[in-house]
Amino acid sequence: MTRGDQIYVMRTLAGLDSLYQHHGIECGDGTVIHYYKPGEAEISRTSYETFAQGKPVYTKHYTTSYVPDVVIERAESRLGERQYSLLTNNCEHFATWCKNWRK
Repeated sequence: MTRGDQIYVMRTLAGLDSLYQHHGIECGDGTVIHYYKPGEAEISRTSYETFAQGKPVYTKHYTTSYVPDVVIERAESRLGERQYSLLTNNCEHFATWCKNWRK
């Protein structure tokens, strides 16, 4: 994984393993920007370990995307945002927007 990659981990819900993917942006410095904070999701920069929670981390690949500096700039521009919506603005929507502008 490299700076600006969209990464994801499989998460558990209600005791069911690998029920959904949690996405974020790899910052290249041991941190990840993603929706975080149970209860009131906020776009935050956390450690890679906090993001991974001991699970394998995968990279989502695109045929076209912004260069890494632009991806990080876009992710940082939304730090502190609390506009989470499961259907229209979730962690995958955020990370995809950072990579290639699409939600």
